[in-house]
Amino acid sequence: MGCHSCRVFGTNGAIFAYASSLPSRQLRNLTATYGAAYTAYAKNASSGNLTGVNPASHPSSYVTAQSVSLGDVGSIVFELDELVAVVTRIADRVLLAAVGPSKLEPEGETGPSNGAQNGSLNASADEFPLHEPRTGANGTSTNQTPTNGTPNSISRTHSEANMQSDAQLETQYEIDRSNDLARLASLNLSSSPSILLALESKSAALGKFLSQKLEDLESPEDF
Repeated sequence: MGCHSCRVFGTNGAIFAYASSLPSRQLRNLTATYGAAYTAYAKNASSGNLTGVNPASHPSSYVTAQSVSLGDVGSIVFELDELVAVVTRIADRVLLAAVGPSKLEPEGETGPSNGAQNGSLNASADEFPLHEPRTGANGTSTNQTPTNGTPNSISRTHSEANMQSDAQLETQYEIDRSNDLARLASLNLSSSPSILLALESKSAALGKFLSQKLEDLESPEDF
């Protein structure tokens, strides 16, 4: 899922930079709202945290969860008009909002052409299995094994080690992702946790980059 838009603005709502298709009036209103909500509900913590904010709910119901990705700053997730924004501080009184749709769009069904193409690819894979030697036109193997078997044995051992390492990384990735989705689901917002995770990650990466750039400027207006 891509970012719907990104905005760099002051806590007072002043816009410094943005990438958005929204009309300027609506953009100014939203950034002012984000700035006010951030000032009111963001909570600083040494480990970083994320507070879920929805204007339709009573402030006493707002939940805060840890946010490792965004570092040692307080951030908010703000839901409004089918959009959700992760708002985080990147400099003194300067905020970044990464905005996207609050719900995932339903995926379309695979068309016949794609199905036919997939069938063709699968047939190819069945004809030439990944781990079996292919046979040339004369019936001989195209992957000849040397008489002593040493090079292929080394290559096979190396490949198996790489596959095991990749499997471990994939397993750890799934565990981390599951923990992150559960953490974001605990905010009790209507937005999909997978969308919140994508926006949180984008906000963290872009926020770190921009905060470094802002350190070199005399004023945010020079951005």
